[in-house]
Amino acid sequence: PVNQRPNWTDANLTSKMKTIADIQKEIDDLRTSLDTNQLGDINNDGNVSAADFNTLIDYVIGNKTMPDASSAAFAVLDINGDGILNVSDAVKLVNLTMNPAKDPLTSPASAYLPNVTESLSMQTVSESNNVTRVAVNLKNAKAYVAYQMDVKLPSNMKLVGQSLTSRADNHEIFTGVVDGSTRIVAASIANNAFTGSEGAILYLDIETVGNFDSNQIEFSNIIFATRDAQQTEMTLGGQTTGINSVEGTAESLKAKIYNVGGKLMNQIKKGINIIRNSDGSTQKVIKK
Repeated sequence: PVNQRPNWTDANLTSKMKTIADIQKEIDDLRTSLDTNQLGDINNDGNVSAADFNTLIDYVIGNKTMPDASSAAFAVLDINGDGILNVSDAVKLVNLTMNPAKDPLTSPASAYLPNVTESLSMQTVSESNNVTRVAVNLKNAKAYVAYQMDVKLPSNMKLVGQSLTSRADNHEIFTGVVDGSTRIVAASIANNAFTGSEGAILYLDIETVGNFDSNQIEFSNIIFATRDAQQTEMTLGGQTTGINSVEGTAESLKAKIYNVGGKLMNQIKKGINIIRNSDGSTQKVIKK
C-alpha cells in the first residue's frame, strides 16, 4: 500500500496550534483555580474566618444566589463535598477556622445517649393580640451544634418573629426566604452544642387573621448537625432518620432527591439533582 501523508497547510497548522494553546490555557486556569480557591475561603482573602462563615450562611438561607454546582465557586462553598449546601457545611467551616489541618469529619463523634428516641414537636406557648407564640421542642440523644428548617405558613398567617431559647449557647439565628418558605438557621461561630437533651430550641411568633391552626404550619428540610458535621434529618412530630449519622441508621433510609441548595424534592427536576442513597453515598444527576 502507498503511504499517505496528511495534506498540511499553513491554515491547518495554525488551527492545530490554536487548539493546543486553548487546552493549555484551560489547564493553567484550572491550576490557578485550585491554588487560589482554598476550601472554605469564600471571600478569597487567603484565610478561612468568621467572614467566610457569615457569607456561607447567606448562601444557605437564600440571601445570595447559589453558584452553578459544577463551578469552582460552588466547590469552595461545599465544605463537606456532598454536592448539597446546608448547615453542616457551616459547621465544618467553623472547624476549619479552629484547626485548619484537621478534617472535622474524622473527629470523634459528638456525645450520644443510647436509649433516647430523638424527636421534634410543636407546642403553643402563648397568645396575645392575634400573635401566637409556638415552641419547637427537641428531644435529642446527640449533641447538636446547629440546625436549619424551612417554615411555610398559609395566607392568613404571618411570621413576625423568631428567637432562640435558653438551650442556645452563644448561637445566632439567621433567616431568609428559599422557594417561598422562611429558612431558619441557628449556628455558633464556636460550634457550641445546644444545652440539655429535651425542651424548646426555637420560638416562632405568628400573627393570624382569624383562627390559629397549628396544623396549617408546614415544616420541611429540617437538618441538625453535630460538631463533627454529621447530619440528622428530622420531621416535626416524628422520629428522626440519620444521614451519615454515627450510629449507622442512614442504611435504613430510602434514596432522597435534593437540589443544590439542599431542599428535599419529591422527584427529579430539570437541572442538577443530588441523589442521597440509602447507604449515605451521593450522586449527581443532571436532567435536561
